[in-house]
Amino acid sequence: MCWEENGEKCGHKITGNNTTNQETSQERASVKQVPPRKMDKPTSVQDFFATKMYNNNSPEQRTKEEGIAQWIGRTGVPARIVEDEEFIAMMAKIDKKFNVPKRH
Repeated sequence: MCWEENGEKCGHKITGNNTTNQETSQERASVKQVPPRKMDKPTSVQDFFATKMYNNNSPEQRTKEEGIAQWIGRTGVPARIVEDEEFIAMMAKIDKKFNVPKRH
C-alpha cells in the first residue's frame, strides 16, 4: 500500500521485489510513547517488600502471632516450631515485616 501525505492509505498497491516497511512505520508513528511516571509515594508492592519490621504491638504482628498460636494448638505441632530455621525462613517469604515470636 502507499500512503497519502495526510497519513491515509491511497489505495494503490506497490509491486516489485523490494520490501517496504512503510506500513509499520506509519503504525509506529501513531503509537504514543508515554514516559514512566515518577512515584511520589510507595506502591503497595513496594510496601509489601519493605524490610521495616512490624512493631510488636501492631495489629498486623498480633494477628499473625495469634494465627500461629491457633495453628499450633489445632494441629498439635510442637511450639518449638517457631524457632525452627525453615519455619522462620518460610514466614519471611510470606511476610518480611513479621517478627516470628519466640517460645517463652
